[in-house]
This record gives sequence, structure tokens and C-alpha cells, in this order.
Amino acid sequence: MTGRGEAILETQALCARYGEVEALRNIDVAVAEGELVAVLGPNGAGKSTLLRSIIGLVNASGIVRFRGHALPPRNPVAVARNGIVLVPEGRGIFGPMSVAENLQLLLLDEPSLGLAPRVTAEILETLGRLNREGLSVVLVEQKAPLALKLAHRAYVMANGRITAAVDPRKIKSHDELAQYYLG
Repeated sequence: MTGRGEAILETQALCARYGEVEALRNIDVAVAEGELVAVLGPNGAGKSTLLRSIIGLVNASGIVRFRGHALPPRNPVAVARNGIVLVPEGRGIFGPMSVAENLQLLLLDEPSLGLAPRVTAEILETLGRLNREGLSVVLVEQKAPLALKLAHRAYVMANGRITAAVDPRKIKSHDELAQYYLG
């Protein structure tokens, strides 16, 4: 499974389309309790669509499970009530939920986008602390080296597919990371 225990969140054969364009193809990911998993890849790889499919904002097929139970498709309110929250790239969030409800699993879509390096460092430092306190996190981030410093595991995506599952501790250079992007 994840190497860290039972999956708190998992997808099986998750597929999504935007009209004729296949955005996700048979995505299988798993996140264990207390794990921080990075999702990396170039623009257009399907990273944001993956998060939007998990939360129910995109018409998708396949299975999304949280704590062993299938989540209802196309029902973001029910998904949020189960404790999964998406902090999207555009900074829009779901409304009146308590902090405890928001902290079961946060899905973060490029939290560093457009921020000064110092602010990015503070956000990622806080995210790392919350993860060490037990928060499970799926982090989509363009700044791969920053995400890999926090992540227990990472998935690399390209063209709507998972192309590699990576142990961040084994990536020693930018060139080595680039090999995962290039296949």
C-alpha cells in the first residue's frame, strides 16, 4: 500500500474527461494516515484535475475511498463533510466548516503560486509542522524541490497518468528529478 500503514485516502482507476479530452487515465494513488504525498508534474499533467476529481468537482469515473468508504461522486459538500478539503489554486475554499473539520485531510493545489519566496517558505514550514502533528496532506506543487523536502512519497504525473512513484529521499539532484519528468 503506502509503506506507512493503511490508506486514509485512495483512488482506483480514476478517470476524468473534459469533453473529448481525457484528463486522467486510470489513476491509482494512496495516502496513509499522517502522510504527506506530493503530486508533481508539468503544467497540464492532470494534477489539479486529480484533486478536483477526488473532491467531486469533476465528473470522473473510478473509485475514491476515504477511511475505507467510497465517497459520493459529484458531491463536494458531502466529501467536505467527510473531512476532505481542497484548497484550490484559485484560493476559493468551502465555507462554514470548523478548523477540526478542515484538518482531517487538506488537498493543496499549488499553495506557493505567486507568492514571495519568504511567504512560500513560511507556508511550507507550517504545512510540515501540521503534517508532523498528524495531518494527512496531498500537495500539488510546481516547485518540486520544495515539495520533496516535505513529502514522504511523491507521484509524478504526465499526460493524465501516474508515470512514477518516487521516494523523495532517493532524489539527489535536479537532473535526477528531471529524469522522472522525462520518463
